[in-house]
Order: sequence, then structure tokens, then C-alpha cells
Amino acid sequence: MTTAQKSCNVFIAMVLITTFQTSKADNVEHIISDESAKLNLPFSDAVVFGDTLVMSGQLGVNPATFALVDGGIESETHQIFSNMTSILALKDATLAEIVKCTVMIADIAE
Repeated sequence: MTTAQKSCNVFIAMVLITTFQTSKADNVEHIISDESAKLNLPFSDAVVFGDTLVMSGQLGVNPATFALVDGGIESETHQIFSNMTSILALKDATLAEIVKCTVMIADIAE
């Protein structure tokens, strides 16, 4: 086993321990916005455990209709940040408190 494999195994063990300790139902709060509840979407907008809020993936959609906004990637990006701001506000949080954000895009030229 290489040093990299050993390091990876230690990391996996730490994640499992952390997940096990924070996965108790009484420590987890599922955040569902009014818009998502009306659309009966099969996921939470965010999940809170301890002092951590994990937000679901966001698209450039109108939250009331779940349809992509018109105007291409620029309008969709503005809508994503608007949606994120609204969800964070449900827990009195702001964009300034985000510690990690992953962006997935089909065409890097955009």
C-alpha cells in the first residue's frame, strides 16, 4: 500500500466517523422553502447539522415554476445567486458565510 493510499484510507475513516456522529435524526434539520414545498420536489433545499448548512445544487430556475430563466448563462447565474440568497436567509445566513462552492458547467467557454 502506497503512502497516498494510506492517507486516503485515513481520510475516508475520518469522514465516516464525522458522518456517523452527525447523522442522528435529532441533529439534522431539512430546510424546504415554500416554493419547493408547493412544487413537491423530492429533495430539501438545504440540510443543517450542528453549525453546518449544506445547500442542494442550484440551477438558474425560477423557484416558483422550476423553469430555467430566459437570457442564457448570465441570467441563469444571477438567478442561482438569488436562489442561494433566499435559501440562506431562511437560516439567517448570507453568501459571505459560504466556505465552499462547486461549480459544474457543461461548456467552459461560457
